[in-house]
Amino acid sequence: WRRHTVLATAFVLAGASPLLAQKTDIMVLYRGDAITGEVKELNRGKLAYKTDDMGTLSVEWDKVAHLTSVNYFDVEDRFGTRFFGRLAASEEPGDLLVILSDTVSIRMTNIVAISRIQASFWSRLDGYVDLGVDFQKANTNKQLNGAAEVKYRGEKWASRLAGSTYFQDQEGADQTSRNNLSLDGRRLFGNHWSVLVVGTLEQNQQLGLDLRWTIGSGATREFIHTNKMTFLTFATLAYANETYDDEEESTNNIQLPLGADFAFFLFDSPKTDITSDLAVTPILNDWGRVRIDFNARLSYELISDFTIGFRFFDNFDSRPPSETASKNDYGLTFSLGYKF
Repeated sequence: WRRHTVLATAFVLAGASPLLAQKTDIMVLYRGDAITGEVKELNRGKLAYKTDDMGTLSVEWDKVAHLTSVNYFDVEDRFGTRFFGRLAASEEPGDLLVILSDTVSIRMTNIVAISRIQASFWSRLDGYVDLGVDFQKANTNKQLNGAAEVKYRGEKWASRLAGSTYFQDQEGADQTSRNNLSLDGRRLFGNHWSVLVVGTLEQNQQLGLDLRWTIGSGATREFIHTNKMTFLTFATLAYANETYDDEEESTNNIQLPLGADFAFFLFDSPKTDITSDLAVTPILNDWGRVRIDFNARLSYELISDFTIGFRFFDNFDSRPPSETASKNDYGLTFSLGYKF
């Protein structure tokens, strides 16, 4: 009987597995196409929609008229309000019904994010990798620049790991390098507010900076979040330890980074992605000293997920501890990239 029970269970599971794997969500486009599949997520104006025959589609959100799913989702609108429930189509094109204990109708143009509840960790990651290399025989100039970013967005938490590197070696000139690594985590609250914890590592040979590590905490407020643009501001209180190449001892600082992040993205050809961030950092225990850091990235999609772009950086320190250090470093780099 035990053997028959095991065999029967195996047959039941084998028969049920195709049913469990069936994709039953329905997406209807404004042009009239109805596609059966599985809603994965909505992020930055694009709906990831998995199908059996065409793979995972990346559909511009403003092309979707109706969307239904029996699964449960976390739906966020541009005002920061979040709704939980199943997805259903309204009689009016462009309206989405979120059904739990109550039914809420939301205009789809106001929806900026949809996340599958209990979706895997990996499915909630997105980011990019950029890399540029230059070599000139005439003056044996070698240059390497790269940057990468990975973001995670969950129901209550969000985090970002980002880094960049720049190295140049030229005959008749000193080598120069610049490296940055940052990790931040945010606890998300209503009305686009969040609590922030951040840590950074920085090195800049041009500024004479061997190492600066920083850890701090603060708050962020997102003022704009649409399917084409985001804009947020932040304020943190941080502790930093700095070591300069001509200083025997490191220095400790209490600082107050204030700044903003801006992102703009278009999905009509050419697909464009523009991001920038600005931080103004007064040093509280060295009054009168201010650091300003600005970064900007522009990328165009050449073919599916492969990009070409430019990155600009500018770092300024009004009064560096090292007397021989430069106050300013800036540069423009070109690179090829991949986004995911």
